[in-house]
Amino acid sequence: MTEDGGNAEGSGSSGLSFSRKTVIALVLFAAVAVLAWQTMEPGKFRSLVFVVVGGLALRVLLGWRRANVDTEAR
Repeated sequence: MTEDGGNAEGSGSSGLSFSRKTVIALVLFAAVAVLAWQTMEPGKFRSLVFVVVGGLALRVLLGWRRANVDTEAR
């Protein structure tokens, strides 16, 4: 078991790997950013959406990097 309660990669789990989940999350964040760009008028709220989505994407990337470093340390 990993810290997030899931099975570690390569342990025979039938779910998605952490790397694949990371890619899916980043693609979804990009889709939200594109939709915000296309549907919202320029201004404070669109900028706020970009800051929030960017912050979430950064958090996902940092978690992915930390998982890689932890895996390499073992």
